[in-house]
Amino acid sequence: MVRADSGAGAVSQVNTGTYISGAAHLGLIAWALLGGVFARPPAPLPPQTTEVTIVSPQEFAALTAPPAVAPAPPSPTPPEAAPEAAPEAT
Repeated sequence: MVRADSGAGAVSQVNTGTYISGAAHLGLIAWALLGGVFARPPAPLPPQTTEVTIVSPQEFAALTAPPAVAPAPPSPTPPEAAPEAAPEAT
């Protein structure tokens, strides 16, 4: 926008700013459209592998069977009281 009282110098400043903005926008649009054209695509990742084993039905049943109940350990017996020593006479 040119103000009437700013003189002839203001017209060139507005035009210079417009040219700079236009060039920057044109460069941005060109980069957005053509930026990835010359880029090499990234190398694909190697596939992930997992080792597996085949289990027979009998092995599976043994693995998933509930654990056998162990017999309860015998209850501890309290230690026998040691006979009290007779007090020594002095």
